[in-house]
Amino acid sequence: MTSLNGYVYFPIRDKIIQWNGVRVNNITPEKLNDTFPFTTYGEFDNFVVSDDMLYMTARTNETTYNEHLICFDGSGWHKLSDLVSETDYVSGMGIDTVNNRLWWHKVATSDV
Repeated sequence: MTSLNGYVYFPIRDKIIQWNGVRVNNITPEKLNDTFPFTTYGEFDNFVVSDDMLYMTARTNETTYNEHLICFDGSGWHKLSDLVSETDYVSGMGIDTVNNRLWWHKVATSDV
């Protein structure tokens, strides 16, 4: 869970909730394709806030999943990068404010 622009953001199951202390909104990204079975994001993790942007990792709901770096700018979602796939995963993410860098730790056969 994290806070950005007066809202608290947190995941519940495969949804992202935005709460302002009174009202709750579901701001989960839309489906990724138009063919059944639909590919969607789920398992949101590693919330990081920097410069009015909310960054996080999200896995696709496919059997051989992909984990993407996505961000929310307050009005829409943006996919920034494919981070890992299948058996690998991102275990942590952080912002380096001095050098303006976003770092993540990838757990794989050889950790990166």
